Amino acid sequence: MKDDRNTVQAIINCLGGAGNIAAVSNCMTRLRVVVKDEAPVDEQSLKNCDAVLSLLHNRVNAYEIVVGPGKCRRYADLCREMGLGSNPEESMTAGENWQQNKADWDSRQTNSRVKSALKTIGDIFIPLIPGIITAGLCAGFASLISQLVPNYAESKGWALLFNLLSLVNVSFMTYISAWVGYRAAERFGATPILGGMLGLITSLDGINEIAKLLGLYDEAVPLNSVLHVGKGGVLAVITGVLLLSYVEKKIRSRMPDNVDIIFTPLLSLLICAIPYITLFMPFFGYVSSGIVWVFSRLCLSQSVLCGRLWALSLPRSSYRWLQPACTTAWLRCIRSNWRNWVMSRFTPRSPWRERARSERLLPSGERQKPSGTTISAKSQQAHFLQASWASENP
Repeated sequence: MKDDRNTVQAIINCLGGAGNIAAVSNCMTRLRVVVKDEAPVDEQSLKNCDAVLSLLHNRVNAYEIVVGPGKCRRYADLCREMGLGSNPEESMTAGENWQQNKADWDSRQTNSRVKSALKTIGDIFIPLIPGIITAGLCAGFASLISQLVPNYAESKGWALLFNLLSLVNVSFMTYISAWVGYRAAERFGATPILGGMLGLITSLDGINEIAKLLGLYDEAVPLNSVLHVGKGGVLAVITGVLLLSYVEKKIRSRMPDNVDIIFTPLLSLLICAIPYITLFMPFFGYVSSGIVWVFSRLCLSQSVLCGRLWALSLPRSSYRWLQPACTTAWLRCIRSNWRNWVMSRFTPRSPWRERARSERLLPSGERQKPSGTTISAKSQQAHFLQASWASENP
């Protein structure tokens, strides 16, 4: 802790001292600092600090100091303990000379609209990453318990642990649309609770009832319905909350002050709920299905794809929008591989596992010989090659 405090003090000195710092925050790997004046900042000394891995300065009066995961949060907390960046008025007035620096700002930006959109998505999802990780790990542990301890329900201890882990997972994953809506409303300037309510609509059973009334529900195959629970996912939520923020601001600008708190939220949510349910959810549902279809056609591994995109985006400071996808993909990969490793090492071999293993070596449509006869791996491979040759040379 003492070393961290010394490091933070060194960084502050390189930034022109405590009096020059207007705001401090952090992301997954970076300490973000907004200064009042760039003149006293010693960038070279800042880069030479032991804990500083890299320095990005692509906005006026804003510095992103790469120190790595874990450290960035500790450093930001220490800065707040020192009273730095805690005055919102200072952070709002920081860089108030933006007009005279506009030319410098424009010269430093490339693809500013794209970067702004990607940064917005990242800002929405970054605070949710701890929840994604926690829910994913709880789901993985619960799955391990169900497989390693098949009779867990008969033991109070195992049953209690399994249900506790499942509850933690469900508390986030079932209502992730609400969390995304709440964060998006904070980011877009709408009332956060209204954004959460709009997002929560996505996962409620009432959506199916509305779809039936509108003739958009397929009773035979619900997942093929134009509208059903969960359709559109978080893409629909983000777009819906963006519309909500616009509508709410327009209504509030015309609503009398004495009834603003009553009618503005009500009208905003009701007006936005109609296009959200009837247009945004079906449209982005098909968009999501199209993305999945493209990835499946290209035979792309989600983990490999995210890893490649992460490597390309990190040097360009546009990695934030990939953090949710990468975290989810890597967590799913780790959970799956860990479960397979545990099952292969610690679970006794059973007849159905041996049969499943042998069937993977046989061609499609073939099955293992009746139980009681043993087939070696070499024989199975020879049988596979023989069947392949026969199919190619009828």
